[in-house]
Amino acid sequence: LVESDSAFDQKSLRIIANLAHAEWDSIAAVANDSLFAAVAETPYAARLEGLAQLEAWRTALGEVTYEAFNVRGAYNQGSQSHVAYVFSRWKTSQLNDNDQFMIFTVAWSPQGKLTGIAMFNTGWPRDSIRPIRPTRRPEQFHFYSATRIGSDSAAKKAMDFTEAIYRNVLRPQQALLA
Repeated sequence: LVESDSAFDQKSLRIIANLAHAEWDSIAAVANDSLFAAVAETPYAARLEGLAQLEAWRTALGEVTYEAFNVRGAYNQGSQSHVAYVFSRWKTSQLNDNDQFMIFTVAWSPQGKLTGIAMFNTGWPRDSIRPIRPTRRPEQFHFYSATRIGSDSAAKKAMDFTEAIYRNVLRPQQALLA
């Protein structure tokens, strides 16, 4: 595994933003014929495949407020495929306005087709003092690290800070900035 092409990172950011805003045509336009989806949280949605599962899951959420935090990608030289991890925060009335910290794994074929989306989530801390700031682009997020060759340390630092914000223990992490 080596650092990913930043174009795939940007495509991954757009796909997850489009998912948050239920913009299905743009997802379908880049999806492979056999898209793997693993986002289902109900038995009904788990039986569905690909775009149908994504739509069933997203539709059940209702109105969504979405904030992108970061994206990190990797390129698999053996399979010539790209995988990106999109870090984000989602808020929806269907979740009783409890924010969710979500990480999406987005996989791309060598031909540039979307082949898979998987999601991991956990509740955002209720005592967090950081308000949600809806945005599709993470560049304004204070610990965003752009993809570039040799930026592994920046990626690790960004993930550490994102975790610190999630756990509401930011002060110890701020000392590492100096």
